[in-house]
This record gives sequence, structure tokens and C-alpha cells, in this order.
Amino acid sequence: MKLGYSTWSTQKMPLLDALKELARIGYDGVEIAVNPNWSGHVDDLTAADRKAVRALLDDTGLELSALVSGHRNQIAPQAEYEVAKQRYFRELDLALEWAKPGLIPSMDVAVGGTSDQWESLKNLIVDRVSETVEVSRARNIVVALEPHVGQAIDHPNRMLYVIGKVNSPYCRVNFDISHFEVQGIPMEETIPPMAPFTEHVHIKDQRGLAPDHEFMIPGEASFDYVKYLTLMHHHGYTGHISPEISVMVQRRPNYDAIAAMEQTYRVCAAAFEKSGVPRERRA
Repeated sequence: MKLGYSTWSTQKMPLLDALKELARIGYDGVEIAVNPNWSGHVDDLTAADRKAVRALLDDTGLELSALVSGHRNQIAPQAEYEVAKQRYFRELDLALEWAKPGLIPSMDVAVGGTSDQWESLKNLIVDRVSETVEVSRARNIVVALEPHVGQAIDHPNRMLYVIGKVNSPYCRVNFDISHFEVQGIPMEETIPPMAPFTEHVHIKDQRGLAPDHEFMIPGEASFDYVKYLTLMHHHGYTGHISPEISVMVQRRPNYDAIAAMEQTYRVCAAAFEKSGVPRERRA
């Protein structure tokens, strides 16, 4: 495994600055958020910006694991969906521009909707996700679909249903275990079914149960990172572990993006050491 970080955590921080800090701290990889309202939004990056990101990834050795896509409401009304789909094509182009041979980043996407809409939306979800997967497959890019508390796909069984119906090796999971933890579903019940289909992961701390839950910075609550890494390793996951700081935390008046990076690194690096799970470190 590699220890990465998601620039979802640095919404307002210039992207190049965030990458430089991650390299300085010691991270092995990065997931770059290219969705609207983030500093790496695909439509805000100039050609020079895009080249500078590619050069910095090369210079630092940070491995690009995934892009956070703006395609996060795939059950949207048709007109809104078409706008998002066209932007997704631009995101796919950027993924290939930043890719290295044999190292094409996956696309972190979501579905939207609400949990109580699952039965009425599941056929549309399968149809829309199938379309997203097909345009991604044509570019040899894996879709990493993220279950989310409160959304239509909020449980491992629902995620597995969609994967089974789409039936493509290019449809996998962005497994953010926090969205199950805040529903009171323990990792012993989520990791075994999710790990075999997991392309990418997010982790964070959390406290309480939905809807009265809090997402937190690693080390602020009691999530057992050692146990998590041990179970993920046992069930065959070998990809990036990418901590993500939620928007809930970033709204704090005193949020310090660099301090969050540093604290997260200390907590997660120590968990790798204590667990004995092999970590492939950046050269």
C-alpha cells in the first residue's frame, strides 16, 4: 500500500502549493480534486497549470492515484446530467494528460439521491453509472464509485448491487469507510465485501451516528487505523490509502490545511508502522 492524501482536503489552497506540501511532509501519492469550486477545477486550470502539475508530480515522485470528479449527481435531471457528463469528458482528458505509463488515475464519482429513494432510483442509477463506466472504459480509466451516508448508495449491499448490474471491471469502489462507520456498521462487516471491489479509498476520523455525526481529522477521534490497515491488507487491498478532510471540518473558522496534512501523516504513518502492513514509500 501507499499513503496518499486527497486535495478534496485543500479546497481553497492553490493546487501546486498543496502538492509541494504533501511532498515535503512525506506522502507517497495524491488524489487531486478537479471538481467545481475546488482549486484544481478542471475548467479553471490553464494549459500552463496542467503542465506545471504534471512536472511537479514528476519532480516530487508523488503518484497520482485518482481524480475527484465533479460527476457526483448521476441521478440529476437530464439537462443537468448532460452538463456534468460533458465536464466529465474534460476530466477524463485531464486524467490521461497527467497519467504515466501503467499508472492511469481512477475517477472518484458519486451518485447522489437520498437513501429512501433507492428503490425508485436504482434502475436509473444502474443506467447512468453504466454510461459513465462505458465512456471511461473507452479511455482505459476505472470508475471508483463512492457510497455516501444519506445518499441512495449508502450501504455495501447497494454498492454490490450496482457493481453486479453494471458488470464491468471498470466499475469499482472508492471505499470511504467513514460513511459506513457513522451508520454503526463496523469495519468487520464492511471491509470483507468491499475490499475485493475497491479501487481507491478514503479514510478520516468520525464521531457519533448519522444524522448527528461529525467527520474529523485523523487523530481527533477514536477510529482504529491499525485494525483498518490490518483488515484491508488481509482482504487483499494493495492500493493507495488516501485520507480526506471533509468539508464539515474545512468550514471550521480555524481550519489549517497544512496542519491537517501534518497531523494526518503522523497518525497514518504511525498506524502503518504499528500494524506491520507493508508501505511502498516514495523514493
